[in-house]
This record gives sequence, structure tokens and C-alpha cells, in this order.
Amino acid sequence: MPEAVRVVSTAAAVTATSASLCLAFDFGLRRIGVAHGSRLLQQGTPLCVIDAPDNAARFAAIDKLLREWQPDACVVGLPRHPDGTEHDMTRRARRFANQLHGRFGRPVWLVDERYSSAVLNGKRGQVLDAASAALILQQFWLDPLHAEAVGPTARPAPATSDLSITTSPVLQTELTPESTPEPTPESALCTIHN
Repeated sequence: MPEAVRVVSTAAAVTATSASLCLAFDFGLRRIGVAHGSRLLQQGTPLCVIDAPDNAARFAAIDKLLREWQPDACVVGLPRHPDGTEHDMTRRARRFANQLHGRFGRPVWLVDERYSSAVLNGKRGQVLDAASAALILQQFWLDPLHAEAVGPTARPAPATSDLSITTSPVLQTELTPESTPEPTPESALCTIHN
């Protein structure tokens, strides 16, 4: 497993069970789906898709989102093979999570996204990338103890005997293009096209 980027931060430690507002990212080589959500509702909402020609433009769009939303933490989907083994996109998603943490100093968690696309109907694209990010965030809210912390400011949730969480490898939510909210003018601001 690659070593996480280490940065010195004065931010208070945020645990997976204490993060109130999060932005989630469904990382892809071409597009990055983005969703937001709060612990209060324990629900992810598709926000936008970053479709940029290079890393500089992608991270400029992410910087804008972080400044606008001021999340406590970020969540990145970690793709794996069905048997749990890692592949090339797993390593790329880890690198993206490390870059998020290193560039912005925010706590970042990696969440297994193995089955997030399986519950979405339709072909990949603008709406589904953001909807996938929303499912990744919901998985984080439902099972924060299985989130993998990136860097020193993201702390795993403490093990407690009174904490009861139901885990599920596949979310029972079905999102379709018809049930996904229409993009708002604000979401168009963070979409970058080449």
C-alpha cells in the first residue's frame, strides 16, 4: 500500500464519525463526479462534474468548491475488483486522495466504491458521475468505521461498544437519471469543459 502524503496541519483532528459536512469525489481519468452531504441527513446529493483537460484545471475547480462549501472532510471512492483486490484505478484514486489531502490540508477518507456503479441505471456521464459520488458519500455515512484515513489529520473513528452500524456492500438505493436532481446554475459553475 502506498504511503500517504504527510503534511503538518494546525487543523483539529476530524474523525470519520465527527465530520459534519463532506464533499465526495468519484475519481475518473476524464471526469470527477462531486457530491455534498451532511451527517445530519446522512445523504449525499449530486453537485457537479469536473470535466477538465489537465490536473491544474481539475484542482482549480476543486479549490473553488472547497472554498465555497467549506467541508470538514473529503471522501474519495476507492475502486477495487469484485474480490477486493486493487487495480490501476485503485492506485490512481489513492494518489488523487493523497493530492487532495496534500494540496488542501483537509481530512480525506477512502471508501470502497466497488458496487456504487452497479446500483445506477444508465450509461456513465455527467449526471451519473455526480450520482456515483453521492452514493460513495452515503456509503461513508452508513459505514464510517470502514473508511480508510489518508494523512495525519484524518483519524479513524474510535471503536466504541455502544456504536451500532449496519453495513452493506451494496447500497439499496436506486438512482436513475430520472430520479437524479437537475443540475442547478450553481453546479454549472464548477463544471469545466475543454
